[in-house]
Amino acid sequence: MKKGKERLFHCPIRVNKQEKGKRKTVSLPDEEAVLPKMNK
Repeated sequence: MKKGKERLFHCPIRVNKQEKGKRKTVSLPDEEAVLPKMNK
């Protein structure tokens, strides 16, 4: 289960990092809302 979740997360995180420069305002709130939810 952990491997599957981590694998799925790697793709979006990698895309967000590249898009961070293009849409910083959208990536920041998105990551902040998703990261804490998944960590819990």
